[in-house]
Amino acid sequence: MRCLSRLQALLSMMALLFVVMPVHGQNQASGPICTTIRTPTVCPNPLKPAGQPCSDLPNDVNFKQLVDGYSTLNPVCQQPFDDFSWQSFVALNWPLNNLSQPRPWERYIDPGQIFNSAQMKKMSSLNAAQNQKIKILYRMAKRHTLPGESFDQFLEATLQPLIDRNLNFALYEERVNGIWANYVVTKSHLNTVAGQKAFIAAKKQVLFPVGFYKDDQKGLGGSVGATELKATWRILDPKKGDKMQNYYTRLADIYMDEAHTVNHKPLVVKNVVVGLVALHINTYTKDGKGSVWSTFEQEDNAPPQGQVDPKKTYSFYNQACTQCTANNPPALIGKETNYLWGTTAPYAHRYANYGQYGTQVTIVNAFYPETEATNQRWHSLMPGTVWTHYRLIGTQWVNAEVPAAGIPPVLANSTLETYVPQSKSSCISCHSGATLKPPPQPPADLSFLLGHAH
Repeated sequence: MRCLSRLQALLSMMALLFVVMPVHGQNQASGPICTTIRTPTVCPNPLKPAGQPCSDLPNDVNFKQLVDGYSTLNPVCQQPFDDFSWQSFVALNWPLNNLSQPRPWERYIDPGQIFNSAQMKKMSSLNAAQNQKIKILYRMAKRHTLPGESFDQFLEATLQPLIDRNLNFALYEERVNGIWANYVVTKSHLNTVAGQKAFIAAKKQVLFPVGFYKDDQKGLGGSVGATELKATWRILDPKKGDKMQNYYTRLADIYMDEAHTVNHKPLVVKNVVVGLVALHINTYTKDGKGSVWSTFEQEDNAPPQGQVDPKKTYSFYNQACTQCTANNPPALIGKETNYLWGTTAPYAHRYANYGQYGTQVTIVNAFYPETEATNQRWHSLMPGTVWTHYRLIGTQWVNAEVPAAGIPPVLANSTLETYVPQSKSSCISCHSGATLKPPPQPPADLSFLLGHAH
């Protein structure tokens, strides 16, 4: 909720500042406002075929801002960012056809290993089958603390969980790449409160390494920047109509601690099939002005507001529930202070709408037409793969002259910002409030993860 008051004030101010430019990529008064640095390609590696997706992550955005203070949404300027998002999504989920192994991003580091390794070992000890083929999921939140810490980790961004059509809680996962981890642990010692105090005393500023190309014109050399990822999963059940072939799936074990179960005992649910329903990527870049936020969703998550497809079965929307209020969080029962998992599936049935429906989610913000065209173009490059069932909802980026704002000013993922409300959701505006943990709490370069230090 702390993001909302800041957002409301900021959006009121931005309403006066944000005027959509002509679609030609030019301001009639000041001339061109942006351009590409090199010829746009599908693969960011110029040594590979330009028209085919590839396993290479882009180091930076193919973009150059020509007008200082540019802070609007222009299709010509946005296109390089949407392509950057798809290049990243493809590389992070490579190979596109062979799904027998975890995706590259799943091998990134769980922040729990950095901030709470003892708890991670405890959970791992409960899972004798843990290896590369079994995923452990233990979060019910986009933003949270880890089990054993001082405040609740199990809730969505506005302190309520998300429940799917099968009456199971959605599950969340966070990962950071090695560059992010090296900066936090080795270079800056920001993984502990003591380290953060020393960092502040030395008057240092949190600045995550940015991705860049050594040769910007050719797109060669350089390095990928620090990266954070958040994923949303749901338990799939083909017997209940879930179309398994339309999801990237994993075999998973789920761990819930005793504070969040009805019998107040740790719960371990083994060998369930989970499907990826959202992937949110924050990448630090040079030409992208510091931070690029790419958010993807599975196509059947929820309908756009007022556009329900009667032929579809949605994960977080049930057409039979005509009295369900859209984007309304479930209520706690009685004197409960935590949402509690049942001991058997469906695990969230106690909080069902009218005893039989999950969360009724709708997508509030209209899809940006140019981003939809980009989705279609990328889908055509990967026919027959599961990834054609995922869409880029949008790409938000930081404008250097307005660091607390984002372009576009609003971006929401229906599984990550369900209750924000979405019409006022901004990744960058919210994360601009991220700080280090000890007072005087200087900025944490848009990363709430550093608040896990203890």
